[in-house]
Amino acid sequence: MNYSDLIQSIRKRFKFSSNDSFHLEYSSPACSSVYLDNESDFKMLFCCAKIYHMDNVLVTVVKDVGKSCSSTSVVVDDCAEMIDENDYLGDAFKDGPQKFFLSDEWGSYLSHAGQKFESIADFRDKLRKFAVQSGFHYVLSRNDSIYVNAVCANRDVDHCG
Repeated sequence: MNYSDLIQSIRKRFKFSSNDSFHLEYSSPACSSVYLDNESDFKMLFCCAKIYHMDNVLVTVVKDVGKSCSSTSVVVDDCAEMIDENDYLGDAFKDGPQKFFLSDEWGSYLSHAGQKFESIADFRDKLRKFAVQSGFHYVLSRNDSIYVNAVCANRDVDHCG
């Protein structure tokens, strides 16, 4: 879909004639009112949606009636075809290689019950990081100078053992 297709779709949906005058506006987290006047603005709408992780964009159709205006809002995700925002984005905004985070490997730190670690401090560090990466809540049930036991904090509810 491009700007011309959007204008045709709006004319059809609201039964506007070719003589009817209207303009389009939308808002983003960065700006409360943005005019949508041409193909470049339309592409910027998709850039904004991608940058701010917006699932849909509310576009306001303002019909110009003499010196006054009347407005109606429509959501631009109501299209028969899917719009690939990458079609409208420059190379700088296209999805590139997946980012690597230092925490990505934390989910592999714990693999089985009875696993041995270099020290209690090493175990606690890896358990804390594993919990952050995996969304795992734990309780330390037994501690002494040699052994540390950790169990799922939701074991009674989730039956996670």
